[in-house]
Amino acid sequence: MFDDETSQRPVTIHRRPARAKPRLHVELGLCKGDKHWLQAPKTLLGRDPQAPLCFADRGVSRRHAEFLRASDGLVSVLDLGSTNGTYVNGSSIELAALRDGDRIQVGPELVLRFAYEIPQRNVSPTLPLTSRQLEVARLVANGLTSSQIAERLGVRTRTITSHLDHIYERLDINSRAALTRLIVEAGLVDPA
Repeated sequence: MFDDETSQRPVTIHRRPARAKPRLHVELGLCKGDKHWLQAPKTLLGRDPQAPLCFADRGVSRRHAEFLRASDGLVSVLDLGSTNGTYVNGSSIELAALRDGDRIQVGPELVLRFAYEIPQRNVSPTLPLTSRQLEVARLVANGLTSSQIAERLGVRTRTITSHLDHIYERLDINSRAALTRLIVEAGLVDPA
C-alpha cells in the first residue's frame, strides 16, 4: 500500500481594490516606519544614492533588486544578482510576484512589507496636506534639516524645499517653528 502525503491546495487569487496602489512599508532597518509608493514601471532598490529606493542598511548591494510594476498594477520583485540575496516570505528568490502582505528581506537587516493601499489625498482631518507633505512636516517637527529629510526620503534637498513652500502656502504660515507648532497641536507628533 502506497502512502501519498502529497496534497493539493486551491489556488487563491487575491483581488485588490480598483483604486489601490502598491506600497512598501519599512518594518526593520535604518529607515523603519518609512513608506514608499511604487509608481514607476521599474523601481531600483539599493545602496546607490541615485536609486529611488536608497537604503544604507548593512548587506544591501549597490543595485540589489528591482520592483517591476505591470500595467494592471501587479508588482514583482527581481533580484539583480545581489551579494546577500532577496527573500520573499523567507524564501530566496530571483523573481517573484508579490501579494498583499508579503515580506521582502534585503540583506540581513532590511525588511519591507508589501501592500496595496488606496492613496488618500488629505491624511489629516485637521491639516490640508497630502501624505508626502505630512511626512515632510512630521520630519521637520522632529527637528530634521531639509538635507537630512532629503537623504531619508531619497530625494534632493531642492524637492524638500519645494514641499515646504507648498506646505507653508497651504497652511498660511512662513516658518519651520510655526509648522512644528501646528503638527504638535494636531497631535501628529509627540511633543518630546
